[in-house]
Amino acid sequence: MIKPAWYAITESHHPRQLPIPGLAAQLHELFGHGAAIDPARTGAAVEVALQMVEYLTDAVPHGPAALACRDDIATLLHGLNLLLAGLTQISGRLAQQVHAGTTADLTRASVPDRQRASAALATATARLLEAAGRVKEAHLDIATR
Repeated sequence: MIKPAWYAITESHHPRQLPIPGLAAQLHELFGHGAAIDPARTGAAVEVALQMVEYLTDAVPHGPAALACRDDIATLLHGLNLLLAGLTQISGRLAQQVHAGTTADLTRASVPDRQRASAALATATARLLEAAGRVKEAHLDIATR
């Protein structure tokens, strides 16, 4: 779950509805709070996210065919903000785990390699945080004006 933070949109005027029947229940079953935490689901979550990104990358350039009104754009910005906020928190946690050596088996990685990876993840976290904040600003400009 995304933790509340200044860069994340915590209130919503846009209900999270999925127009495809049964999809919300299926996603909740696979990835909801009660779902098992294991490498297979983690890999599946990454694949679902990549498929979503590919779809949006193809759809958004079509303008009104994908985003018919201001509310659609606001909903997209809201979702992008939450995705960036989540990625910020994930990369920050990974940076801490790699630095502390408490993540998956990294015995083949040298200490200097782990230190560089941790520093790179920390930098990525800072940039993701800024991006989430900027998308939040854009959302507020579109959704509230």
